[in-house]
Amino acid sequence: MAVLVSFSSAIIWLVQLMMKIATKNLLTQELCMKEEVYHQSLIKPLHIWISSKNIENVWLKYDLALPQLHKVTVYTEKVSDRYQQYGRLINERVHMNVAVIVAGDSLVNLKCSLLLENAPSVDSGRFVGMATQLEYEAKAHIAQKLSVKTADVTEVIVWGNISGSSHVDLQSATVFQYEGAIWGPSDFSQPVLEIIYDRKWLQSDFLNLVSSQCATVASKSQRATAISATNGIIAVLKAWNCHSSAKEVLSFCILSTGQYNLPAGVVFSMPVSFQDGRWSMLSDVIGDKKRAKLQIAADQLRERDQIFTNSRGNICTALPSFLWIN
Repeated sequence: MAVLVSFSSAIIWLVQLMMKIATKNLLTQELCMKEEVYHQSLIKPLHIWISSKNIENVWLKYDLALPQLHKVTVYTEKVSDRYQQYGRLINERVHMNVAVIVAGDSLVNLKCSLLLENAPSVDSGRFVGMATQLEYEAKAHIAQKLSVKTADVTEVIVWGNISGSSHVDLQSATVFQYEGAIWGPSDFSQPVLEIIYDRKWLQSDFLNLVSSQCATVASKSQRATAISATNGIIAVLKAWNCHSSAKEVLSFCILSTGQYNLPAGVVFSMPVSFQDGRWSMLSDVIGDKKRAKLQIAADQLRERDQIFTNSRGNICTALPSFLWIN
């Protein structure tokens, strides 16, 4: 009996000791967190996103800044794990006629590519990355320049990596309701490049305005550009459900199978049109000069994918860069 009482007392003593240790650990953790907040308030750290557009210099910058670094987060690793899991779930559980739309401000091509790779049983044509947000931003600035409504500007094409090296193509862009030297009925349109003669504005200010639009809206409203993205998603859903004209042109990030002599297997933004709920790529929209520029963008995408696959240490760009194609 004495042995049993002694054993019970020992257990009680151990439980009390563990509770004391846990309490001290909690207090220590809270103290460390408070110290961390205090130290950050003293050093005022800068939050910097390193872009993959200069991938050769990324690690050089990293090494030079290492003594001053407080914390490093590799965002593409989180994106990879999450979207690989999403792709597997899509492959296992959804209907084969599912329509997958990838939207956002960053890594859209990469996310779409990861979903495709991990959902092999679903037709690759059911996966698209949304570039309509960039389209609308480009159209808005063209419309402002010409004093027309955004809806009056059509067939602006976005090529490439919409979260990296993108190309805003105005070769086929047209404008309606423009009050110029030539005037016509409501269905009369004119080529944008024949109306805007200021090539310097197109090659510099216009591209800077488009690339900074998301950040400008977010900073003024203190919110992400959700309305613009939602408007783009609605346009895609209308087209996919046969509620748009077959002449309407949209830019989609889709899996290349060698179109326009681009490398196969790369998710690339291209112009498409819808008919009977299915999209098809436009033909005869690029020449040799444009094809060479697009090849450079495709090579950059493929190089990024290879670096990401091999090292999983690549930190990709959050904001797009643009090149106007003449």
